[in-house]
Amino acid sequence: MDIPTDFLRTFIALSECKSFSLASGKLHRSQSATSTQVAKLEERAGLRLVDRSQRPLKLTEAGEVFLQYAK
Repeated sequence: MDIPTDFLRTFIALSECKSFSLASGKLHRSQSATSTQVAKLEERAGLRLVDRSQRPLKLTEAGEVFLQYAK
């Protein structure tokens, strides 16, 4: 699977911050750009990695496994 390193960094930051807005601040980019990158990552992986209905945000089971790969 060919995944840009920047997508992996974004996913790791999101998993640590548990918030798109906080992860965006940490990465110095817009919330929209962060959300778009995560959506593209999920599309490439063919998996739902983030449960967006939870607050704070939670990773799905597949997201937890993928996080180990990303690190």
